[in-house]
Amino acid sequence: MSNDVYGFVATSNPAKTQACLSAAAAKRGIGLTFVTEKELFNFPAEFLPTGSYVAFALGDRPGKTSADYLTDMVDYAPGALGDLHASGVARLNVLIDWIDEIAGDQSTELLCIAVAECSEIESHAHVKRTELRELMLRDFRSYAPPNKLYLILGR
Repeated sequence: MSNDVYGFVATSNPAKTQACLSAAAAKRGIGLTFVTEKELFNFPAEFLPTGSYVAFALGDRPGKTSADYLTDMVDYAPGALGDLHASGVARLNVLIDWIDEIAGDQSTELLCIAVAECSEIESHAHVKRTELRELMLRDFRSYAPPNKLYLILGR
């Protein structure tokens, strides 16, 4: 089983958005793969992208598509994960920082991102960018990963 982080950005400027997604992932040392709408597994039909968008999947490290360590909330021995933080909360904050940067980009109209075990989306939440960190930390403390789709309006 794997923990998945995937979604899309509704944008009027896909090229700029792709560059922003890539730069934000590289800055944090996490993996990023661009995917198709067909790879937005188990997205409820009403939340699938329409219009101009960029779809993506995130991984623990560059070249990886699984986000097990970013989303498991387990604390490991220092150094056990190489360059990843040993603290589960610290790793989650890397993910939240990436999401916050993308949601705040000028070209982002809407960011829809699923954080789930085996792509099993069980619920969704419309959330303001300013409330995202608090909500995600609460959700992850309850169950990690939360099997939830987050819909964040840009800027």
